[in-house]
Amino acid sequence: MSDTGYRFSAWLTNTLLKLFTRVELTGLEHVPLAGAAILAGNHISHFDPYYVGPPVPRPVDFMAMEEFFRVPVVGAWLRWANVFPVKRSTDGLAAREAIRRLKQGRLVAIFPERGLRAGPTSLLGGAPMPKGTMALAHRLGVTVVPCVILGSDRLYRWRDWFRRNTVWIRYGPALAPSENETSDTFQIRYENAMRSLYKDMIRDYGPSENDLPQNPQRRKGRE
Repeated sequence: MSDTGYRFSAWLTNTLLKLFTRVELTGLEHVPLAGAAILAGNHISHFDPYYVGPPVPRPVDFMAMEEFFRVPVVGAWLRWANVFPVKRSTDGLAAREAIRRLKQGRLVAIFPERGLRAGPTSLLGGAPMPKGTMALAHRLGVTVVPCVILGSDRLYRWRDWFRRNTVWIRYGPALAPSENETSDTFQIRYENAMRSLYKDMIRDYGPSENDLPQNPQRRKGRE
């Protein structure tokens, strides 16, 4: 597996997005520089991977919906960048591929909420998170790095591409599963860490109400 495609893609997307947004980034020191780990964050827009991956000083393996792999050029580019496909429903093949990469010592990015979430339906808004990701990490004994992103959903409004709004990203201290806890307890630790990061970001950055996560339909003015 070559990381050339990922490194070039990360440089390109990082460069382009910084032309249209300001990025406030903290906590990169918490991301392990080597060894198997899961980068697990909230998911508020389709732009999230392009923000949370490139700043990390090692390759990050992402999943993408299988539909994108059927598009000429796009599919080839995704494979070149070490992205692997996942179906909309629960996908055993994608899970096995994630496990394979973790066993190779890779850093795999997963959005545990299984889709875009904002407000009361989101982990940050207090909703329970689907089981799966933390159970996987617990079973494999893999470190999990919590990550919160705010502001990327504003890019659903085309006017905001020309206003250089701020996108905030914070990586939290890595969580290592313990043999003395269950996967459910480990998930609770992760959920609490995410909500604590979110609370700290609100305190530190003071984002406006409009900066807080909203679903794509609201951002596009369709509801």
